[in-house]
Amino acid sequence: MSDIKKITLLFEDNPISRAYIYFFKINNLLDNKLIYIKSKSIMPKLIVKNLTFNKNNFYPLKFLKNKSILRLIPQIEDYFSLERNFLISMYDYKNLHDFKNICHTKNDNINSKENLNFFSKFKEKNFLNTGKQILKDILFTKKNFYHIHPGYLPRIRGADASLHSINLNNKIGASLFLINEKIDEGKIILRDEKIYNKFFFSESSIFEYNDLYRIWFSFFDPAIRVWLLKKAIDQNIDLDKFLDLDINNEDKNYYTFFAKNELNIVFKKIFN
Repeated sequence: MSDIKKITLLFEDNPISRAYIYFFKINNLLDNKLIYIKSKSIMPKLIVKNLTFNKNNFYPLKFLKNKSILRLIPQIEDYFSLERNFLISMYDYKNLHDFKNICHTKNDNINSKENLNFFSKFKEKNFLNTGKQILKDILFTKKNFYHIHPGYLPRIRGADASLHSINLNNKIGASLFLINEKIDEGKIILRDEKIYNKFFFSESSIFEYNDLYRIWFSFFDPAIRVWLLKKAIDQNIDLDKFLDLDINNEDKNYYTFFAKNELNIVFKKIFN
């Protein structure tokens, strides 16, 4: 049995990885191994980490200084049954320091020859991906790489999945699956969805569409992934077992990023 509680995190500093490590922290899973994806640098490791944190989380750190967004955050937490201030505390830089077993790559390309050799030496076989890189050559290391997709597979595949879900179905969903060579088509471990309820965000009109997009992916997108991760852990999911699904009769749709002129329409459906 492969216990999801023991899964190793592939850490590329971003809102998704920050949500995962904070979830692991508050659930006493700090013994889990964490693989920090980074490149070689002449600068000290701690300085590189701090610079990367501030660069890759620039927008959420900025938004956390905005009172209107601080009023929105508790609604997202309540919707996904997260503890209060989860989406604030997850951006505490020091959360990473609480992990006891951190390994560092020497190449930030997950598919590099260096990383293929690096991963082949681990006894751990199950890894949870947190980055945006497309996993290709690394899939041949005989390791299992999992991903939580913010859409109900196979109905909502591809980019901006949470936004497409709301726009098309007024639902929000997520799926834990085993990554393979095809985008969002691996074996499904767990999936769930729920009716979307609009959030009260009267100040949304003062933000440009690109900032609304950044707000969404700073707070809502990480929250939906943690929502499904919590379900998987609460259900003691065995990563070696897949859902017995006959998805041949289900809708299979692949979506791309929304065009800029479409986002204003979408966000009018999302916020009151």
